[in-house]
Amino acid sequence: MGTSGKLHNSLMEILVVVGMDQHTGLVPENLPVQSEKLPGSLPLFTTAFEPQVLAACAHEVANFPNSSSIFDSMASYSTSTWSSTIPPSPARGVSSSIPPSSAKGGKTRRSQSLRRLTPTGKHSVALPVGSDVISSLPPLCLPGNAYVYKDRPKDHVHYLVLTDISGAHSYATVYTFYRKFLASQVRGKSEYTIRAVPLSDAGEEGTKTCFVPLCCCMVSRAPYFFTMRDCLTCLVQQLHKDVRTMEMVVAEFSSNLALVPCPPPGQLAISFQLNRFLVTVPPAMDPDRRVLDMPLHYPFLSFSTDAILTLVACILTEQRIVFLASDYALLTIVMESLLTYVQPFVWHNVYVPVLSNSMVDLVEAPGVFMMGCHVSHREKIIKVPGIVVADIQSGEVFMADSIFDNSELPRFPRAAAEFFKEKCSTMKFQYDFSYLHSPTPTSVEEARKHREAWQQELSRDIQVAFLQTMVKLFRDVKEYVSTVNHRRYLNKDKFLAAQEDVDQPFFREVCQSHMFKRFLQDRMDQKRDYYSIMEETMQWQGEEKAEIPDNKIIRRRKISANSPGQKNRRSGVVNFGLEVNGPTFTFQLPTFTQAHRKADKANPVHFYESCIQKLTNYLENCEPSMRAPYLYLRGMLHAAEGSSMIALEDFHNLCSVDVKLFPAE
Repeated sequence: MGTSGKLHNSLMEILVVVGMDQHTGLVPENLPVQSEKLPGSLPLFTTAFEPQVLAACAHEVANFPNSSSIFDSMASYSTSTWSSTIPPSPARGVSSSIPPSSAKGGKTRRSQSLRRLTPTGKHSVALPVGSDVISSLPPLCLPGNAYVYKDRPKDHVHYLVLTDISGAHSYATVYTFYRKFLASQVRGKSEYTIRAVPLSDAGEEGTKTCFVPLCCCMVSRAPYFFTMRDCLTCLVQQLHKDVRTMEMVVAEFSSNLALVPCPPPGQLAISFQLNRFLVTVPPAMDPDRRVLDMPLHYPFLSFSTDAILTLVACILTEQRIVFLASDYALLTIVMESLLTYVQPFVWHNVYVPVLSNSMVDLVEAPGVFMMGCHVSHREKIIKVPGIVVADIQSGEVFMADSIFDNSELPRFPRAAAEFFKEKCSTMKFQYDFSYLHSPTPTSVEEARKHREAWQQELSRDIQVAFLQTMVKLFRDVKEYVSTVNHRRYLNKDKFLAAQEDVDQPFFREVCQSHMFKRFLQDRMDQKRDYYSIMEETMQWQGEEKAEIPDNKIIRRRKISANSPGQKNRRSGVVNFGLEVNGPTFTFQLPTFTQAHRKADKANPVHFYESCIQKLTNYLENCEPSMRAPYLYLRGMLHAAEGSSMIALEDFHNLCSVDVKLFPAE
């Protein structure tokens, strides 16, 4: 057996802790080094301070760049030292889509400390995310600047999307809470030192009690925003109760979460226990669709149906769009929902859902983008010409620098708009209205299940309505595809001429977009996906009655689509990634404290072995439709524990059951 490595399909890529503590002190934001010795008296509760990276933990690495000593609570953790420069990371070559904050000018204390963020030494283990991304996280974790408070603010959560140099996204959930410290100003400087409040809670003369923000940022390759929120809630509860140091609790948490695999697309969910709380990781319901663990109705609570269709038109025509909100948590969720609405079209342009206060100037950059910032910057944003502004707070959608003339906004085709509005007329976007007629749930668990069922059904209805609308807009594209010299191309002139005169500007802009080119290529390749199946369904059943087709019909159409004599080897049925009522199986992971340790020593191999044994038992008696996801999971775990040949055997068997689940990397 080989040595254990990182689980390729791990739920958590890295956990980063950002904030200020007794090791960093409180350093005013953008304070030049040459002015640090000048006397000054900056007010404690109105000064923005520099947040810093306090921890970066992943798999077998636990790094704390600002601690006074190297932390090594487990034998499997890296005991690396810190270099004074940041070389390129060999792990993923990831870079943030946001320029480093040190580029703002002026050498700051924060930029000095962050340059120690790369481990060196013969025992170093590389972090899975580039050090430049880690260094860019502080302003994104505290986008409204880092202040300390006289009274403890409420904990809050917001969400981020990070982009690497290849355009691939990573997704993050940030949980911000506040710890109590005693602050005293350094004599002759503008900085403050802070230390934990003693049990007596009696501050010394010249000290002030303050609450300092601490952000726990969990990063994943998949958009598990709400699942990560559940995990971080458990972590923060543990930090409040645990008598151990913050470093030890964070290291153990990241060690455990790095062992949790993401489920493959299909009907198999994965669950695990965190501090007696059951966390469930849902699967993507189809390989062609991304994971969805959040409700999709939030845009409908802020915007009218007409405004939502205008935003969809802006996305399809690749406009420069900026979203405004008073709550940073709304920005990413609303924008992610809109990008889900336009599937199978995929946004490949610049995408930064949350801009910190120091990054707002990026909205003046050229090119196509989707960005989000706090509503307090509205006056600045609306002065930038050519930007579509979507104010989540007020529900307005307008063209910046032309508030009184929105004729430049793309116009969603009238017939498709009426079709979509008819579909939405029966949807209930308010939970309280939907359940006024229902008896009161008798337990918290029953109430939670009621709400989850309502959210799942509503999200399904929204996805179906938008998918049908996309089909109505673009189903005749294939009729204008011609073949010349064995090459297929779209006759755009004929396609545009076939549209209503008033709709032609919209379709002309869409045809010029990169999103449409990829969509067109899939149609010309006769790609068999949820869009093509919905297209067929609307032809069979009619537009008004088209819903998710019956499984038997899908299976029959799937078989008939194969070449003559070719056996349909897919054990399951084709779906849209929209079903919510079908059977879903849950694979519960072993308890971390039992399976992760043997002889008081942490070893991920022991955890992998326990999971593999459970999966092997399930494979002996599972339903045929569940064989593929079980093989996928077991193969991934075999690869992580170092049994490469056994993993290849599982993946070989997976190909004969469901080739779509075969790992692409």
